[in-house]
Amino acid sequence: MIDLHSHTLHSDGIARPPALRRGERGRVRVLAVTDHDTVFGLEECRIASEQFGVRLVPGIELSCDLHGRGHVLGHFIDARSPTLERLATGMLAERRERMERMVALARSAGFTGVTMDRVVAASGGENLGRPHLARALVDAGHAESIKDAFDRFSTRWALWVDRRRLPVDEAVQLVHDAGGTASIAIPAPTASPGRS
Repeated sequence: MIDLHSHTLHSDGIARPPALRRGERGRVRVLAVTDHDTVFGLEECRIASEQFGVRLVPGIELSCDLHGRGHVLGHFIDARSPTLERLATGMLAERRERMERMVALARSAGFTGVTMDRVVAASGGENLGRPHLARALVDAGHAESIKDAFDRFSTRWALWVDRRRLPVDEAVQLVHDAGGTASIAIPAPTASPGRS
């Protein structure tokens, strides 16, 4: 089996690193790790892939402005690309600031159990996204499940704060400059938000 689109907890996944143990059991033989807007988990994944006998394809998923939202997948990138590392550092800071604003909105809406500490704990990493806020809403008793939190609060909801998206041509150029191949992932014909 080949999986060309997976995430670790450095993004909005839940595993460190994901699916590599599946390769040990013979299910996944080639795995692309394409975390949202970051390359910081790729070295850890490289080490684990060697341990579990999985061929790792280093990648990234860049948030783009394509019909209101969208993503460019980069595969076969140089995980140590200085340009991608700079981008990832800036995006981490932007995502944290965005989450601080969403937590403030949650608290002002009466969700007093939602805190940055709870969101960070839900993430297990440093790249904060809406799934982690949804988990904090569940943990604080404001939603029954992550799906419930998304359904009730997370699609153009009162707690929504938009995030930075790259122009598609800039994202593609970043991937090419890092030696990778670029493709569109999860194209969106409308302006509905994604889950990152």
